[in-house]
Amino acid sequence: MNFALYHDLKNPASGILSACQSLLDDFPETKGEQAVLLRAIERSCRSILQQLDDNLELADGQTPAHKTGKQTEAQNSAPLETIVTLECASG
Repeated sequence: MNFALYHDLKNPASGILSACQSLLDDFPETKGEQAVLLRAIERSCRSILQQLDDNLELADGQTPAHKTGKQTEAQNSAPLETIVTLECASG
């Protein structure tokens, strides 16, 4: 993977993740669908960042961490539709 491309993709994803975490931290009273969507955005950004890291490792000839048995939180998350449906139904 071209390092410039990696950097160009990773920076916006990191910014979105930081903004999302700030919103969750600054407004802990957020509930319902808004909170569910913020958590889904957070998980999606983590997944994107993990995929970018994996591609960079592959380009360097390394085995990505999740291929060696180390699962990340992003890889264990459910699809957005499932999360929204389950959490809104229970909330």
